[in-house]
Amino acid sequence: MTPTQEPQRSAPAKTAGAWTWDLTRGNNFDLLRLVMALLVLFSHCYPLAYGRNHSFEPLARLLDDRSTLGALAVDVFFVMSGS
Repeated sequence: MTPTQEPQRSAPAKTAGAWTWDLTRGNNFDLLRLVMALLVLFSHCYPLAYGRNHSFEPLARLLDDRSTLGALAVDVFFVMSGS
């Protein structure tokens, strides 16, 4: 870069309190991560309320206790990270 050239600047980040959003990122992975994290929290509510038995959880009921929403959310996290 020569002294007469201006450095290139990216789009300014939009701020709201402590949170910042980079306006140059045009995907919805953050939203998907948030939804998956909320599913994990939702899934953990059932063992807290009913003990270790998670068969009251909606997906576990639907699939005859073979999987939970938390397990599904963790799987989606792994797929998104490419692992």
